Order: sequence, then structure tokens, then C-alpha cells
Amino acid sequence: MPTRRPDPARERLWRKRLARWKASGLKVREFCDREGVTRTAFAHWRKEIAARDARRAGSAEPVFVPVHLKPTSDPLEVALPGGRVVRVPPGFDPAHLRAVVAALEDLAC
Repeated sequence: MPTRRPDPARERLWRKRLARWKASGLKVREFCDREGVTRTAFAHWRKEIAARDARRAGSAEPVFVPVHLKPTSDPLEVALPGGRVVRVPPGFDPAHLRAVVAALEDLAC
């Protein structure tokens, strides 16, 4: 059995119909009765359009944007529970910072 080519006009019709259904707040059965379409057709197109959107999203090329970081001499600020803030200069010793934060967290408020 040959595969059918997607009909863009039919897809547009069903995309608009599905948008109306979402905006209506009606249950599928109620909406289909109002629109004069079968629930089977509604379910088919709902699934088909979701699959088409997923395929399109998966085939999109990722966009990469160059990022340039500038070195800064501003201190790093570490906010601790209780409102304490530790300002750490560039080039700090991570082990020393861990020890300072641990000591501050052990202090009673």
C-alpha cells in the first residue's frame, strides 16, 4: 500500500480545529458533536499533529551562539542560610572555602 503524502490544507484545518477545541474547554465528545466530526478522526489528527510537531522539533538543527567570557576581578558572593554572605576573591582555594562555609553553617543563629 503506497504511503500518502501529507495534505497541508487538511493539516491546517485540523490544527485550527484542535486550537478551537483547546480554547473551548469542552470535552472531546462534546466538541466533536458540535463540530460534526468523529471522535476517531479527532483522535487520529490529535496524535498525527503531535507526531509531526515532534519530528519537526527533532530535526531542527541546534543553534550555537558564541559566548565570550571576560575575566573579572569582582569577588564571588556565596549566600548562606540565615542571611550570611561570604565574598570570595578570584583565585580562592576551594578547600579553604569549603571549610569556611562548613564552619559558618555550624554556627548557631
